Amino acid sequence: MTIVQTNGIQLETEVIGNGEPLLMIHGLGAQLIHWPRPFLEELVCRGFQVITFDNRDVAKSTWLDHLGVPAIHTIMLNSLSGKLSEVPYTLEDMADDTIGLLDGLGIAKAHVLGLSLGGMIAQVAALKYPDRLVSLTSMMSATGSRREFTPTPSAMTALMKKAPTDRDAYIENRLIKLRQVGASLTAQDEDDSRATAKLAFDRGLHPQGVARQMAAMFASGSRYEQLKSLAIPSLVIHGRKDPLAHVRGGRRTARAIPGAKYVEIAEMGHHLSRAFWPQMIHAISDHLHASTRQCA
Repeated sequence: MTIVQTNGIQLETEVIGNGEPLLMIHGLGAQLIHWPRPFLEELVCRGFQVITFDNRDVAKSTWLDHLGVPAIHTIMLNSLSGKLSEVPYTLEDMADDTIGLLDGLGIAKAHVLGLSLGGMIAQVAALKYPDRLVSLTSMMSATGSRREFTPTPSAMTALMKKAPTDRDAYIENRLIKLRQVGASLTAQDEDDSRATAKLAFDRGLHPQGVARQMAAMFASGSRYEQLKSLAIPSLVIHGRKDPLAHVRGGRRTARAIPGAKYVEIAEMGHHLSRAFWPQMIHAISDHLHASTRQCA
């Protein structure tokens, strides 16, 4: 682990491997440890230097409590009605963090992969800094259009429910959330989630930071029209059974980006379930290698 100074904050960062740089951005409130280590190691074996980090307001990275706690329900309602909201920071700020992270590591260009909220941040980074990305991969994400945000009631409850402050209760709550948003889960998926939840709790939970990240997500507005101008090799991966980020979000993202490759996994939900790793890793690796050749 290393601390990287970027955009006026510090980001806890881990770099593994020695190949082509692949910056991976995780989702709402997720820590770098939420990327399954065997998943990352498979990408390293395929020739990539994998960079993961705690987003701002998460775990070991800078917490921005001086910015206050946003009124999430008001921001959500404004978003659904097409109104703008003032928020502590934006997805653009978080995209600036990621490019600053590359600067701090001395990397001129990288493949950028984002999952869920991380996919939104990656899209913004691609639009704002197209010369810094070799390729874009957007997973389980959306363009920010109101038409794409239709989680099931149970998934919405999982998203909005406050995390317990007791360690054991937090771990069990994570398993409940996993079952609400995941699909085709194995016993190994649940064991992995339990072990990661223990480590995440010990590294540091920050509900106020999650609220600020959520505010940035809901206030971002639609990128659909902007994405039509993107000229970066792009891959979109989405699960047809995703109860949190509806599959139409993935389909519309792929439709918006010229030439984007779209991979839809029929039985996948909003979780990196082990059953789908081979398909995802194969698609990601092929996309990244093809993008490198295209840019050469």
